[in-house]
Amino acid sequence: MREPNEEFARARESITSPTTGHALSRQELADQVNRWIYEHRNRVVDLDETYIGKLERGAIRWPQEDYRAAVRAILKVRTDRELGFHLPAERGRHLAWRM
Repeated sequence: MREPNEEFARARESITSPTTGHALSRQELADQVNRWIYEHRNRVVDLDETYIGKLERGAIRWPQEDYRAAVRAILKVRTDRELGFHLPAERGRHLAWRM
């Protein structure tokens, strides 16, 4: 069973939506990631709320670099670790670090 990525979910929920005044929705974050990658990497991607949900559920623990860079910038964190992202081989070290 996969562990939920609580760090990522908390980071998303800590950002206020410019449209609702509530926590940034998964789709809003996906839209911002798509825009950031287009503006900073000149590449078109089509992330949606389903992908963001997979990150929060821990189904994906190491998104590709462009996605990680965009999410770090949007959620205003410096490191992948702050978002609960890690390579699969680092799973044991990551869990020990959290305790």
